[in-house]
Amino acid sequence: MSHEPLQVVKNTGDNAVAHVKYDINWDKIRDVERTHPNVSVSNKFITSVLSDELPGQSPSAIVYVNPTEIELNQWLSVLPNYIEGLFTFNGEPLMLEDYQKTWVDDNSTYRWCGKSRRVGMSLICAAEALAEAQLTDINKDWTFISYTMEEAINKIQYARAIYDLMPEKFKRRKMRDRRQSLEFADPVTGIVTRLLSHAQRAPRGGGGSILFDELAHCQWARKLYEAGAACILTGDGKLTVISTPLGEGDLFHEIGIDNKKYKHYSRHFVYWWECSWLCKDVINARKFAPMMTTEERVDIFGNQKLKELFASYGDLESFKQEMECEFLSEAYKYYPKALIFQCIFPWSSQRFIDQSGVIHKFDSSSFDEDTAGCDMSEYTWIDYNDVPQPSAYKIVRKYHGEKGVNFFRCDDVDQLLTMYQSGAIGYNLIAGYDIGRKKDSSELSIFEELRLSNGRTLKIERYAEQLKGTSHPEQKRFLVWILNNLPTMRMQVDANGMGSTYYEELDAMFSGRIVPAYFETNWKSDTCKTFKSHLDGMSIAIAEDRHSIDQIHSIRKTVSPNMLELFHADKTEKEHHGDKFWAKAMAVNIGAPPENTRAESSMDTNNQSQNERLYAGEGGIIDIGKMVSRPRLLSGSALSGVPYPMIQGSIPSAIRGLPIPYGIFGLTSPEKI
Repeated sequence: MSHEPLQVVKNTGDNAVAHVKYDINWDKIRDVERTHPNVSVSNKFITSVLSDELPGQSPSAIVYVNPTEIELNQWLSVLPNYIEGLFTFNGEPLMLEDYQKTWVDDNSTYRWCGKSRRVGMSLICAAEALAEAQLTDINKDWTFISYTMEEAINKIQYARAIYDLMPEKFKRRKMRDRRQSLEFADPVTGIVTRLLSHAQRAPRGGGGSILFDELAHCQWARKLYEAGAACILTGDGKLTVISTPLGEGDLFHEIGIDNKKYKHYSRHFVYWWECSWLCKDVINARKFAPMMTTEERVDIFGNQKLKELFASYGDLESFKQEMECEFLSEAYKYYPKALIFQCIFPWSSQRFIDQSGVIHKFDSSSFDEDTAGCDMSEYTWIDYNDVPQPSAYKIVRKYHGEKGVNFFRCDDVDQLLTMYQSGAIGYNLIAGYDIGRKKDSSELSIFEELRLSNGRTLKIERYAEQLKGTSHPEQKRFLVWILNNLPTMRMQVDANGMGSTYYEELDAMFSGRIVPAYFETNWKSDTCKTFKSHLDGMSIAIAEDRHSIDQIHSIRKTVSPNMLELFHADKTEKEHHGDKFWAKAMAVNIGAPPENTRAESSMDTNNQSQNERLYAGEGGIIDIGKMVSRPRLLSGSALSGVPYPMIQGSIPSAIRGLPIPYGIFGLTSPEKI
């Protein structure tokens, strides 16, 4: 607001007060209201605003005068002024946000708007059409094409509610009032104007304006658009396209980015931080929010309702698309590297980290570089050539000092069974088994789910095995053997195609412990989102294994022509189909849900961290308190058919009489996978 020369408004002797006078400037009225929230200048014709010289002070006086009829008509002839001066909605003057005023001021024949949800664009478009219907001097139609019938009816309801509260002298006579249309007539000139609203119905006729609301979500978007574009070839109508994004590759996205093919379009982006009922400080948010991360700008500029909305979203990308106008790529990598890395813990055959952050060494005498942790230097700042400090890993920092939390992954079944038998690995194990097709390898992934002191859960990867070049009968024997030796473990098994026989046979042998995975579209979508929610909440810990990280990062999300979300490994990846990822996702999927989506469960999960109860199968409860010792390892064979021997002689009493895996006391290991 520009300062005019000082003017003394009143002089009462020694109490003379100098004021700064602001001449009428309707573009600045909203600035007055933002600076002085207790002052409302809505729907008043202001000739001057008087304010003290001291910055930040409320105006000393706001002077209202009755304008002449010529002045008033001249002012109301501008569309934004007409809306703000005469329209009321829900008992309040309809004051335009700055982005709404910019939109209404746009006289382009072709307009495009990518918007956040809940920013009032549907209301303003209805108000704009109503205002033009009262002001135009020609017969004209305004047609809304909406995604659903409910939305179509809402446009007319908005316009009707505003019209009914307008001053009588400024509105035309309403001739027809129907659920999906309004018709007005000027008794003097005979001009007839109409507002029409349909749900995904191709417009016909010509000479009017067409508005597509939520075009990205319309099933027949291109056909509707082509029909609408033809309607404005005659007359002075506009073609308007508005929507919240729904991924790349659709017509709405094409219009928004293709400046050559759609060069006549004006383009608008409306973000939540430009909206005063979602943002605490619109003026500063415009300057700084675009340079921040989503989490930062929500925390700094979002009001309480916006923060609650952000917390309710299942994943960050959905919020960014719905509220920040970000188009998800058609070849979108669903798990960003930063999201994966925050859940990585250091792993090799030589070390693991306990709850105190201390690095311990395993007893293994060999170090296999092929199965050890990978070089992460191309992805992150961690130098893997040296053993990094535990504080370099976010997941380790997060759970530092938490009782019972030890970060390690076993290198082979020898270590896995020893850790399980000795108590280093708890009872609550969950596993996923993805069966390879043709030349693909099968993948097994095992997690331990810990109940933390705050009642939440943490799933730590304990074992992963690739079965490559292994016959299906041998794979089945391996699964049977490991399920027998880990009697408290549940497993989700690929039940598609050849996997159906795996599932049926295993389910018959281990009833209640085997869960099928059918890999249909909805299952994959739910499983991928669950996995992402766990990553986002850092409620899973994954070993620092480059091959696993690459496969998780390779998963992409695409949107099909019929609006289905599809998840698959990057088609450019020739070495895998995301098998390691799917095995991990299946394991995590049958554990406790992520905290932000957890519903009340019929299972009693109290005191699980103290091993007072054990959950096996759906609803099956084993009372741990009545068990004298941990479950005994069963005798049997691994892959080669060679049974584990019974160890006798001088051995720890805790494991006397139990079949001990090879490699613990210098014995020769059986055939490895």
